[in-house]
Order: sequence, then C-alpha cells, then structure tokens
Amino acid sequence: MQSYVVNLVDKYNNHKTKVIQANNIKDAQKLAEEKYTTYEVLRITPDKMALEYYRVIKQEDFHD
Repeated sequence: MQSYVVNLVDKYNNHKTKVIQANNIKDAQKLAEEKYTTYEVLRITPDKMALEYYRVIKQEDFHD
C-alpha cells in the first residue's frame, strides 16, 4: 500500500487534508468518499514531498 494526500472540501467550504493508505489513486478516492461522505475530493497526490510537508505541518499544529 502507498500513502496518498487527499484534499477535501464540504458544502460550507471547510477544507480537510488527510493521508490515506491505498493500493492506487482510484482506491484512495473511493476510501475518502466512503469515510468523509459530506466532503468532495478535490485533489489526491502520492507525491513524497507533499506527504512529508503534511506530516511536518501536522506535527507543528500538534505542538503549538
């Protein structure tokens, strides 16, 4: 399985960014749509730099 960064938005323009483990991008989209039913998938990327950036940002948020 591979990690994918998934960007989501709901009808109130609230954004979420989640990391999802999946076999491919289509599976990642399906999993995101099933788990976050009130959100629309905007973007999915397997980019290693995006994954590392997301992890660093989440750590900084957690420590603040």
